[in-house]
Amino acid sequence: MINYFKTYKIFLLTILTVVIFIPKFVLAEECPIVTIGLSTTNQKNKFNEVFALQMILSQYPNIYPDALVVGNFGPKTESAIKKLQADNGLNPNGVITEDTLDLICSQYYQCPFQSMIGRGDEITPEQKIEVKMLQYLLKYLPKVQYTGAVNGAIGAITEKAIIKFQTAYNLYPTEILDYETNQTLCNIFSKLNTEKLSSAVISKPAVVAPSSSSLPLKAICVAEPSTSIINQPVVFLSQVFGGRSPYKYQWGGYANGSSKTATNTFTSPGQYPVVLKITDATNKIVEATCSASVSGQNKQTPVTPPINIPDITIDQQAPSNVNVTIDMTSDINEITGPSDTVNVFWTSQNAETCYGTSAPINSSWNGPLSLKGQKTITNININVGDAAIFTIVCNNRNKTEVKYLVVERP
Repeated sequence: MINYFKTYKIFLLTILTVVIFIPKFVLAEECPIVTIGLSTTNQKNKFNEVFALQMILSQYPNIYPDALVVGNFGPKTESAIKKLQADNGLNPNGVITEDTLDLICSQYYQCPFQSMIGRGDEITPEQKIEVKMLQYLLKYLPKVQYTGAVNGAIGAITEKAIIKFQTAYNLYPTEILDYETNQTLCNIFSKLNTEKLSSAVISKPAVVAPSSSSLPLKAICVAEPSTSIINQPVVFLSQVFGGRSPYKYQWGGYANGSSKTATNTFTSPGQYPVVLKITDATNKIVEATCSASVSGQNKQTPVTPPINIPDITIDQQAPSNVNVTIDMTSDINEITGPSDTVNVFWTSQNAETCYGTSAPINSSWNGPLSLKGQKTITNININVGDAAIFTIVCNNRNKTEVKYLVVERP
């Protein structure tokens, strides 16, 4: 579907330019915000409205530069509301008061979907925000459930999601954001307070305690750094999910040993595959593979010892009244390159301390964490086909709980 749709797109744009005048901002049919008193402390069962509110605020970078659309009324959304209120002479309390609601629904609730663009088109900064809003919305629409990155670029995954949306809503699959597609998106946007949204698809679900048996045994091997140079030490990291501890480790290929990690230094360029064999306490066995990519430079570079990554098991003997629980989610689970960012949100209960670890090591995430919050992870340096793991460990004096997210680069 190639030249035909590109030709169709040009034809459609020409016809619409002649026949239809579309102002820069088109208001939605209805204002999707209806709740007076919506705030950080009054958002229960208001996911859709908060989601719509964040879509509205995201169109104004001077008000809401973070442009996060996750359905959670957090500190950044509150700051944006305060800025909006202050700019318009209202009391900057961060709450959707009656005056604030009137302001939003009279001046700011324009539909985010204005431009007729598609894959390969040059995207302006304003259009990049539009595409981000599209990607966020398609993630939560049950008929689409887009799984790609929220990066403001129309790549192959976003294009497939546009086609899936057009097909699901009985539109001609033009592969672009044509007029009818934008109108349909705007209709959905205007009814977001009642539109059925689903949870965003996470390709690797977070660990939850099983009801009876232990979790299936899985393992991941990661080279750190994934791309190195001659004579630079490469650390191979392991992480185990499920099964029963204690675990036995056996490295093979271009690494050896029986510890959680293995280290090797390579004297010539090339790809060096490694095999990790894990055996749990019930003699179940799982294997994982990874590889080090070594370039031709010859330089001795010190390596920073990696932070130990805890294996994820469930202590089913811990008293239920002291259990630590963690909820953890992110706005995306796939990236297209190191410039993409991932926003991670978490809350814990009954915890005294929380700590973040990652593989490969990422300084944006590693270290002590608050008991609940949000963090933006940057510089996720993984190769195409690889994955990064972001783990949170929370504990009190009697119980430790671990959750993790996997971010892939397809």
